[in-house]
Amino acid sequence: MFSDLPPQVIIDVLSRLPTKKIIHCRCVCKTWRNLLSEPYFASLHLSRSPTTLVILESQFGPHSLKLVEFVDEPDHHGLHCDLVMSFNLKHAFQHLVGSINGLLCLAELVLDETICICSPIVRQCVTLPKSKFKGGYPHIVINAFGFSSVTGEYKVLRIFQERKDQDPRWPPSCNSEGEVYTLGTGTWRSIGHVPFLFTAGTFGVLLNGNLHWDVYDIDGSGLICSFDIEKEKFHAMSHPKRNDRSNELVNLGVLGGCLCMSTCQNATESDFVIWVMQDYGVKESWRKEIVIKQVLLYYEMVSPLRVLRDGDILMLWGDQMFYSYSFETETWERLLPDISFMGGSIHVPSFLSLRTFGMENVEVF
Repeated sequence: MFSDLPPQVIIDVLSRLPTKKIIHCRCVCKTWRNLLSEPYFASLHLSRSPTTLVILESQFGPHSLKLVEFVDEPDHHGLHCDLVMSFNLKHAFQHLVGSINGLLCLAELVLDETICICSPIVRQCVTLPKSKFKGGYPHIVINAFGFSSVTGEYKVLRIFQERKDQDPRWPPSCNSEGEVYTLGTGTWRSIGHVPFLFTAGTFGVLLNGNLHWDVYDIDGSGLICSFDIEKEKFHAMSHPKRNDRSNELVNLGVLGGCLCMSTCQNATESDFVIWVMQDYGVKESWRKEIVIKQVLLYYEMVSPLRVLRDGDILMLWGDQMFYSYSFETETWERLLPDISFMGGSIHVPSFLSLRTFGMENVEVF
């Protein structure tokens, strides 16, 4: 009998099931529900959980989250959205700030600037206390979500950029300060002055324990800044060397485990180029990996997400549409055209409970 097996064996077997099946298993009996609520099970499942996508869907009233599975075969690909893996939210969040180990950071920046950490699979969320910094034109607020594998801490970074005029490129125009919220502490901590000038609407790209942005330095020169999640320090990194940087759209991402930068001339039919930093932190290792000819972007950022098994590349276009591009046919295919959403991200489903962070007030939705 399955019930006669040791708990460790039951956990090992259940952790290998698809996420949707495990959700059903939680309803089988109290014993299974308790086993599937153990931190050990959450950790074991996370190590085996397949990579998916998460979408913040827009609709009237509260928004919803949808988990989307990859269909990635050598001869075809696609995205599959299952209604069972859809979760309604209590707030109308406009921004999906980041996804780490199954936890999501969501932000509402228009009305009350609410920031929430959400574990959608177990339907739990924590609303962070209010920051001392208040946004509103012409000021900029940058939110980012990070994780330190050294300490196991999840942190939200919030940067307030006070603009003294409408041009952020000149040193006298901005004063930037930062603060950090470590999940489980209940308070924001100041990290002082931030020596870079940011662009509105960016959330930071997490790789190797660092968050990354395309920014300006105090002299108005473009570069990449990184924020060490563990040490809470900022550093500068170099761009790849490019010929024409005028009127250029630049976006950072992670592709194949490497930091990447996508570039294209704004609103003109020009080459869309993806640069990859093959050796992290080494400026000489930037390589022009992917070139897509004659793309018209219409002022939108494009984030490469994944190279598929058939050689096509999956991209998020302007935070609102998924496309795949075929190098063989030189054509674009829009995926999930019937879903209207406000943000999307690579996501690994997890059963991590927010109650493991003892000081937080956990809500169930």
